[in-house]
Amino acid sequence: MRLYNVLNIMLSFCCSWSVSRAAEPEPSPRGAVQAVSTVRADPRTGKLVRTTVFRSAQGRPVPPEQAVRPLVEQAAREHDLDPALVDAVIRVESGYDPAAVSPKGAAGLMQLMPATAREYGVRNAYDPAENINAGVKHLRSLLNRFDVQLAVAAY
Repeated sequence: MRLYNVLNIMLSFCCSWSVSRAAEPEPSPRGAVQAVSTVRADPRTGKLVRTTVFRSAQGRPVPPEQAVRPLVEQAAREHDLDPALVDAVIRVESGYDPAAVSPKGAAGLMQLMPATAREYGVRNAYDPAENINAGVKHLRSLLNRFDVQLAVAAY
């Protein structure tokens, strides 16, 4: 019974927070893609589960690879990396799931460990833009020290 009460309190907080955020819409450029995250209680385990869906400005679902591609290309260009390498890291680490969490605690698209996220100033590891930017910076620092094979293995 206590777990049920705690879950209800957590869900009501999440709902009230999201409603207060929805009251202040942020302008988005035409054709922009938005990541919509929801948190719900898993009916089988009772644990909170985060899911993220990408939607176009018209509300249509967008495949994660297509939604994240501009972020990957921009971050790769800023840090002089091949976008295909960044794409491969994301595909292997999270399968393009921005809500992915590893058993060791790595989070987001590029599976940042909490210490690595703090090192690169990430405030929300589940935000695709922040996660990709920090992951690319980390990958660049590894490539500055090692060859490609060792850098990817170290990542």
